[in-house]
Amino acid sequence: KLGKKVRKFSESLIEHKLAHVIASDAHHIDHRSFDLQEAYESVRKRMDIAHVKQLSENAYDILNGERIHLYEPTRLRSKGLFGFLK
Repeated sequence: KLGKKVRKFSESLIEHKLAHVIASDAHHIDHRSFDLQEAYESVRKRMDIAHVKQLSENAYDILNGERIHLYEPTRLRSKGLFGFLK
C-alpha cells in the first residue's frame, strides 16, 4: 500500500530470504488500513507455500518468545542490495 519502490524492496527481501516475518506497524488505522492477508496473498504468488507458512509461524514464534526459523539467504543480483530501487 505504500509505494512501488517500497513494495519492490519488500518483495526482494522476501525473495532473497532476508525477511523472516510479514508484519505491520498498525498505527494510524483510522485513515490507513493494514491488511496482512493481502500481504500474504502477494507473497504466496511469488514463493512456495512452505516459505509462506514459515513466515507466518515465525510471527507467532516471536509473539511467544520462541526462536524463529531462518532461511539461508540467496545471492542478490550484481546491482547490489538497493540497485533495484532505481
